[in-house]
Amino acid sequence: MADAASNLRGEQWIGGRWLVGEADQPPLENRDPWNGRLIWTGRAASRSQVELAIETAEAARPGWANRPLTERLAIAERFAEQLTAGLEELAELISQQTGKPLWESKAEVQACIGKVRLSIEALQHRRSETVEAVGSLRAVTRYRPLGC
Repeated sequence: MADAASNLRGEQWIGGRWLVGEADQPPLENRDPWNGRLIWTGRAASRSQVELAIETAEAARPGWANRPLTERLAIAERFAEQLTAGLEELAELISQQTGKPLWESKAEVQACIGKVRLSIEALQHRRSETVEAVGSLRAVTRYRPLGC
């Protein structure tokens, strides 16, 4: 979770690298609501950085859409594994930044892990071909992606 901790400097992950907010943007600081301890300082992203983030995401979409399903599922699984490995650290960060009790922050991270797993299962279910008898006929449902 070292990358998550990097953002405690108030940077944004855009285009595969950490970018510091623009100097002309107002300074930001995040304090622990429980004890007022300074957690991080930084600057907001500029309009050009927001536009760069949007452009980067749009440019990545075709490559993601063209990846084989097995690769995309492996990436989602790896994300769930990283959430699981970093559960304690992430829960601490959430508690520090929101003032939530640690048990609630842990439940929040566990819910994210569950949502990743649920999304994977739902996709696999929706992609499966189904055949049902409808009276004397057969109804077949096949997956065909739209968009991208």
